[in-house]
Amino acid sequence: MAVTLHKLLWGVAKAGDVSTWAIRAYEVPSIGLPVRVAAALLLSIQEEQCPDGWSPSYGPLVWSLVDSKKLLSAGRRLQLGYESEQSNVGSARSPRVRRSESWEVPPHPAYFLPLVDGVTVHADSYVLYCDALLFLTALDGGERILDSLYQAGLAGVPFEDRWAWRSRIHLGEETWKALDDAVRWANAPSGPSAALKSLVQSIRELWCGKISYDDFGAERVDLLLEEGKYLEVVRTVGALDTHPALPPDLKLSVEELSDRLTVRVAQLSHWYSKVPEAFPKLQRADVDEVMRQVAASFAGSAPDSEPDLLLLPEVSVPQSEVATLRQLVAKTGITALYGLYWRELPAAYPGGSNTRKWIVNEAEIVVPLGHNTAGPPTVRWFRVRKPVPAHIEEGLARQVSKRHRLLKGRRWYRFVHRKWGDFSVAICADLIDAEPWRVFRGEMLHLFTVAFNKDVELYDALTWVRAYESYVNVLAVNHGMYGGSFVWTPKGSHARELARLRGSGLFVVADVRMPVKDLLNAQREGVKLAVDAAEKAWAGDEQIPQQFKSPPPGFHRKT
Repeated sequence: MAVTLHKLLWGVAKAGDVSTWAIRAYEVPSIGLPVRVAAALLLSIQEEQCPDGWSPSYGPLVWSLVDSKKLLSAGRRLQLGYESEQSNVGSARSPRVRRSESWEVPPHPAYFLPLVDGVTVHADSYVLYCDALLFLTALDGGERILDSLYQAGLAGVPFEDRWAWRSRIHLGEETWKALDDAVRWANAPSGPSAALKSLVQSIRELWCGKISYDDFGAERVDLLLEEGKYLEVVRTVGALDTHPALPPDLKLSVEELSDRLTVRVAQLSHWYSKVPEAFPKLQRADVDEVMRQVAASFAGSAPDSEPDLLLLPEVSVPQSEVATLRQLVAKTGITALYGLYWRELPAAYPGGSNTRKWIVNEAEIVVPLGHNTAGPPTVRWFRVRKPVPAHIEEGLARQVSKRHRLLKGRRWYRFVHRKWGDFSVAICADLIDAEPWRVFRGEMLHLFTVAFNKDVELYDALTWVRAYESYVNVLAVNHGMYGGSFVWTPKGSHARELARLRGSGLFVVADVRMPVKDLLNAQREGVKLAVDAAEKAWAGDEQIPQQFKSPPPGFHRKT
């Protein structure tokens, strides 16, 4: 039997080649393939023919793997944490798939929607429909999207309006529309030439290229935050160290930037009891006290000093209260970045209570949309999964039960905001990994960090190192159990420290104003000014004091 996409997604990938894996979807977390890998599979299938004699009445076609199984197997094991980074896999030509009638799992009912009621379906339209569903499955890792399609039918909400999908699957708006057209074409009386052309074109323009093992290691995602209908525009997705050629709308304009960005650092003090014993459940009294502090963090602003952004510590907000946080953002118009309490990642399909569980540590950034316009306010959100788990979290997973494993994130985000500039997000130990900050060096103005860190002294030094090395504003909120929240900007002497919150067991809220426009100018002109100043110093001329420190050697603004 052919090895299908489903074995790659739902096979237990502990060792060996995908051909040897057992399909147990209830033991595999719902994690999709990297965007570029899934896109390569979709593009390759357009070059393949249907099996001889096949017609839509015989049922849907599945993707079977043709080559590059070594690359796909090693990459999938890396995604699921069964092996560490390695270099002997290397690059390979883009993996290929072909269409097959041999399914290794029962097809989802959504594949049969175009075939009900005796409707005559054009073969090419139905093939494209199946390809679109398989592509979405490859990106999602499970079939939640197919569940939604099956429940709503093919005439449901347009794909580009499905924020629950778009918040976790980063495709361009053009691709979402093309996928929507491909699904609608399932009942077309003629071939899907227009729908197919737009889908292939949108994929090839944005996500094509040679696939390598690095694509599975870490994804870089660049998102443009627009105050429009959809708020976000995906511009680049790829391996972390690819250094993509950024389009013009991801390059900052000094004229559009604000002079200052006001950030509220809220150091919550209440922590949860009986964590390992009751995991992942929380005591109601603890949740109520945490949410009391969260509500107080949003409140209390003077009319002329309302913050733009609120930071809350790592693992502080209960999963059950996410809807409340989003409502607070919609009501107040304040963007919020908060650490979420650990959760169990759902399996591709539900299993029994004795199956393996996967724990993840995430932060969520929630952005208000149309807060001051007519109509009800709404929000958009993005989840950032921690790529560098701490030892204490690994120990928690083991203490909870032998069935639990901690799963690290595989994406590093760069957000571009017209007024605030570009920024990234770190969750505590993420600061220790120098690689992403080396890649983003010269492409961000701010680094927002949420933490739960006992070693305050180390955190103090590390946050300043990241601020100067990357030449950015670093805002780090630690949990009040330990205290030690810091706000730095790359200025000289004492001006570099904008806030320092010390003391354990304290609930403290502080509003800090960060330079934006001046920092961008310093990033662009700072090296020249430093060299000019050095030349004058050697000549014995008078020095002109500068607001910011000279950038570190080798620094340059890329955008």
